Amino acid sequence: MKVKGAELDLGQPDDKYRSRQAYANELRAHLPKEVFQAVPRRLLWLIFYYAIISLGVVAIFRWENPVVRFLAAVMIGHCQGVLGFLGHEILHGTVVRRRLPMLWLGGLCMWHWGIHPKHWIAWHNRQHHQLTNHSFDDPDCFGHERLYHHSTWLRVLEKFLPGSGTARSALFLFFWFSFHTVWVAFKHPGVFQGHAEARTVRAFIFGTQIGWITLAGWALGWQGFFFLYLIPLAFANLIMMSYVATNHFISPLTEDTNDPLLNSLTVRSTPLLERLHLYNNFHVEHHVLPYVNPVHGAEVARKLKELWPQKYQEMSHWAALRRVYRSPKFYLRNTVLVNPRTRFTAETLLAHYLEMD
Repeated sequence: MKVKGAELDLGQPDDKYRSRQAYANELRAHLPKEVFQAVPRRLLWLIFYYAIISLGVVAIFRWENPVVRFLAAVMIGHCQGVLGFLGHEILHGTVVRRRLPMLWLGGLCMWHWGIHPKHWIAWHNRQHHQLTNHSFDDPDCFGHERLYHHSTWLRVLEKFLPGSGTARSALFLFFWFSFHTVWVAFKHPGVFQGHAEARTVRAFIFGTQIGWITLAGWALGWQGFFFLYLIPLAFANLIMMSYVATNHFISPLTEDTNDPLLNSLTVRSTPLLERLHLYNNFHVEHHVLPYVNPVHGAEVARKLKELWPQKYQEMSHWAALRRVYRSPKFYLRNTVLVNPRTRFTAETLLAHYLEMD
């Protein structure tokens, strides 16, 4: 059953499709005002993770043992990945409200990827949040299988995707976020506000990455390239993509109504890891209320479960990643994923709910 958003009475909690704004309007009546305020104390995490990165860099310079250097590089990459989560919440305006500090601080968190803050706002805030899991317009969605048949690039990349059944798909989590950053800048120019912004973003990506490579090589030669640049970047990608891959990849397409309870997934792990990863796991909550800081994620989750228990989706982080790797990435229809090469299919989350009469 396919229902247009314009045909819905959004006030009814049992409607299959509801807009983000409809959920937000109802939640406001059930949540305290403090939930909607900025949380500037979150900037302490910026100091914490940059301090650990500094210790890791010192360890790489001080000890020549390759095992020590590798472990330090992994630690740096983990911190850089988590800083991506912090930059994400800063650039949504949930930490500081003033635009200039928001751009500078958010950019500082995304610097290692070469992501200009205006790039992130254009790609993530404007395009992805407004058109989540839309086959043609969401830059983070692989879309309908006909896109695969019309794109040489996608036919090559498909073999690297989770669910493709290939050995090379194991590399996906370690490189995709960096690759996708460049992909959006060049293959989705429509997300930017004019050619000047697009040129600035592209120059920033390549200028930053060339700068990091040059600095690492100058400091320690080829070992600097591996231990100060490549390994940290790979593990930063792993941390970021371990969440990004579970956010929407196994959820239905929502092209008529951007319904975050249908197209998003919350994942759960240990309380310590959720805290260290800045509660980035509360992704349904984030798409319903993107202007609310993730520190309130658990509180918002409790209310969502109470109001819409038949739709709210959460699972353990490991279970979600397993399902991501067992499911193709292109859509045969809204609730069915298909591998266009092998024709293997898998249902999305909430498939039975959406197909009920």
